[in-house]
Amino acid sequence: MTFAGPFDLGIYGAVNSWFRRDRAVAPSITTFVQMAGLMAMPLIAQLTIVANGWRAGWLAIGATVLIIGFIPVWALVVRRPEDMGLTPDGLRLN
Repeated sequence: MTFAGPFDLGIYGAVNSWFRRDRAVAPSITTFVQMAGLMAMPLIAQLTIVANGWRAGWLAIGATVLIIGFIPVWALVVRRPEDMGLTPDGLRLN
């Protein structure tokens, strides 16, 4: 968890770029989802290790991070709304 800090900067920077009116709510939801993921990972690892051993546990952690964490963020997150012809809060540029 120590090395997750630099990733937080990018996530919260992108979220704050998209939301002006709900600037307090959007990062709160982001933090909640991140904490839910941090709670789920040990459970996923535990179930996999008990069923298939520690090597499979490491593979499960890596696959989960790749499939749920990296690929959707890489494919779907747009850093600034202006890159899509929008303004913050989803309003169209004229």
